[in-house]
Amino acid sequence: MLVRLRAGPFARAVATLAGATAVAQAISLAASPLLTRLYTPDDFGIASVFMSFLSLAVGVSALRYDLAIPLPEDDAVARGLLTISLSCVLATTLALAVVVAGFGYGIVEWFNAPGLGPFLWLLPAGLLVAGIHQVLSSWAVRERAYGLLARRRVIQNLGAAATQVGIGVLGGGPIGLLIGEVVRQGAGTASLAALAWRGTQRGERRSWLADTIRAARVYYRYPTLVTGSSILNAGGLFLPPVLLAKTYGTEVAGLFALAQRMVEAPVRLLGQSVGQVYFAEAAAVARGGSARLPGMYFSTAKKLFVVGSVPVLVAGMASPWLFGAIFGATWREAGTVAQALSWFTAVRFVAYPLSQTLNILGRQDLQAGWDVFRLMAALGTILVGAQAGLSAVNTIRLFALGLSISYLVLFLLGAREVSRLRAPKPAGGAEPGGSSSVPHTGPCDGRHSEEGNGR
Repeated sequence: MLVRLRAGPFARAVATLAGATAVAQAISLAASPLLTRLYTPDDFGIASVFMSFLSLAVGVSALRYDLAIPLPEDDAVARGLLTISLSCVLATTLALAVVVAGFGYGIVEWFNAPGLGPFLWLLPAGLLVAGIHQVLSSWAVRERAYGLLARRRVIQNLGAAATQVGIGVLGGGPIGLLIGEVVRQGAGTASLAALAWRGTQRGERRSWLADTIRAARVYYRYPTLVTGSSILNAGGLFLPPVLLAKTYGTEVAGLFALAQRMVEAPVRLLGQSVGQVYFAEAAAVARGGSARLPGMYFSTAKKLFVVGSVPVLVAGMASPWLFGAIFGATWREAGTVAQALSWFTAVRFVAYPLSQTLNILGRQDLQAGWDVFRLMAALGTILVGAQAGLSAVNTIRLFALGLSISYLVLFLLGAREVSRLRAPKPAGGAEPGGSSSVPHTGPCDGRHSEEGNGR
């Protein structure tokens, strides 16, 4: 698979992350047959609702300032972004704690997941751990510390698997899955914090307050525009399990959670690794001129299709038999769900790693529009299926079709924008494509502030 990506810094970085992710996924996959025998589908459903709420909160915990950390050339500006991001995480954690204390039980009962009620206290704790980890990971991407990010992935999955299996053996119930997920979110934070501390000591020494104010001024679009886009984006990703629990019960949500976990393993294995490296390298290319970005976009897409999408579809065909054999007869229907999701996953495998492109090019307007479209496709198909009286599996098939179309649209939008960069510049030297011109030279000299990046 990696040979197809060709030799070079990009491929070596991908290989580093993908190799570690392969080990991490092997740990997770090896633990899964144990977990499905220690926990019920209902337990998995409760955990999926918990992770949906937590992931939604984590996505906006830093008001998306964390996404800008890899972009500026000036370390002082990046230092200011780090300060803002961590401060926002603390503030949103306190806000979530107030919401959980006042309205938590009512919310989970409305979503038909009362079993989550006794464990709501884990949400603010999980947000604090995961939010800090997310911010520090963005600094590691800035440093291109791919080896550190790789080791972190192994530590995360090892810690989560050990915690979940250990508590499951003791008969702890769904709290074992929840605590394991919190461990997964925060494992490896100490090493990331050490890297960030060393990085913040570089460069021109100014006051932290001055750096923070400058960063807030230059990157104001992140809390004002990118955060809204991220909420829509996260809603499309993480609300489907919650809506399935609401319409079909937590047992169906649990079957969906296991199926999604297995069928998206290739996306986590290679897609996320390519996505992180693509973002770092494409941002660097954009800072130095956009001429090479179209070639990077289409070359990466082609290789992703060959090494990922085709194997996903082949594996999906055998999912019903595989799930029953590996996870037990109780989980055979999850294999049918995985088969339905395989088409969506094949499209997402290509589009997801390239999803940073629109924001790298300053087209947050297109990104926001697509986020709305994807959210409507994800939630609308589930609601339509439930209202039409479809079975849970057929509703999930409808959901997969809607998401496949949405990710195809995302890929085509990115392809259109990078293709415009190949066009000759009009008289006067302006970049073609209007607002799609690459904005990254601006923050380096303080003249522009149109950076943006979505998940």
